[in-house]
Amino acid sequence: RQEAYAETSKIKYLDKTLSLNKEREKKLSFELSELRNKESLLDVSMLKKMLDESERDNLSLQEQLKNNKSDITALRDGIKKESELLHTLKASRETILGKKSSLEILQQKDSDNNIKDQWLNKNGIDSNARLINSLDVEPGWEVAVETVLGDYLQANESKDIGKLLDDIESFDQGELIVFDTTIAADHRAFNKKPSLSEFVNNEFAKSKLSNVYVVDSLEEGKGFRSQLGIEDSLITKSGVWIGKNWLKVLRISDAFDSMISREKQIKDLSLNLEKLDRDILEKTNHLENSQLSLSSLESEAQKISDQFASGSSTYAELKSQYTA
Repeated sequence: RQEAYAETSKIKYLDKTLSLNKEREKKLSFELSELRNKESLLDVSMLKKMLDESERDNLSLQEQLKNNKSDITALRDGIKKESELLHTLKASRETILGKKSSLEILQQKDSDNNIKDQWLNKNGIDSNARLINSLDVEPGWEVAVETVLGDYLQANESKDIGKLLDDIESFDQGELIVFDTTIAADHRAFNKKPSLSEFVNNEFAKSKLSNVYVVDSLEEGKGFRSQLGIEDSLITKSGVWIGKNWLKVLRISDAFDSMISREKQIKDLSLNLEKLDRDILEKTNHLENSQLSLSSLESEAQKISDQFASGSSTYAELKSQYTA
């Protein structure tokens, strides 16, 4: 009997323990379910947040790509215009250079004398330093000045004629005209008309033109001719040169026939070439910088495009998980 009671007590204890375990299992199962629900809600919230961030990032990349492509288009248009302008400048340069070369060839033909040039260079004189190169004539008076100066336009410049005279006997062929730039012209005023020397800037030229007086017309020249001294003369703007007992006329039908006009054109063209060279260099540098900027923008566009492609893939994956 005592054993039966002990066994019954043991069974009751086991039943109670089992009941408690079941209660605990139920409670743990409930808690586990709650925990899983919370984790699920947490995962969905996190996915939604990541999805929103991915969408914002992609929209931002789209806007960057749009602006970048707009900048690239504008820069390409600018480069095209710059290239066309640079081409025009280079074409103009070639045209001017060709014209200048043609004029220089004509000038050179009028001054070619190798024997004289060698003698001058031997005596320390630049054979290219001629009166025609340093002479400035007031516009409109080129023909008159050229009429009077004639061969003197080819005269070479020196600062020591005395030294040349010591070796003059060695010059045995051709014509030599040298002028000294250090001696000022001795002007003798003719009180009735201005001197042709007033229309030039070179002292040697002034000395040769000081007794040549300008008249407004041929008729005026005829009227003054009887009043001239033996060393005086008159000249019209068109190049009719009248002396006391002589007459000389130079007719130039084309500017290319006038040495003075050609030389002025050469100087003007040289100035134009200098400006064109500066403009071409500036445009070339600017174009190179623009092309570097374009390359940088295109590289940046590729990076943004790659980022957008990657971002779009990420967004699609997140959305798939969120809607699953």
